[in-house]
Amino acid sequence: RGIKSMKELIGIAQPNPVTGFMDISPTKQISSFKDKEICLSCGNCARCPYQAISLDKEGFPEIDPAKCIGCSICTKKCFTGALEMRKRTPKEMKQLKED
Repeated sequence: RGIKSMKELIGIAQPNPVTGFMDISPTKQISSFKDKEICLSCGNCARCPYQAISLDKEGFPEIDPAKCIGCSICTKKCFTGALEMRKRTPKEMKQLKED
């Protein structure tokens, strides 16, 4: 394909990042599961690079607020929109500070 070295591959896989990682502050937002009715239990969200999402016995996502950095990749991967981003609760904020 015309690629002569590995150096040419660096950075071309994602020329436009999915999310603005440099602007992420884990204290600002968190992923939230909002709708069992539209969730397909496909597991796409559970492919979270921070292992913040697991699936319960019914196949619905469970978000671990301590692991979620607010990158929003899960919401972009959700075909149905069953996940959304929301502000952290005061309890979640306190938990972050304690960890």
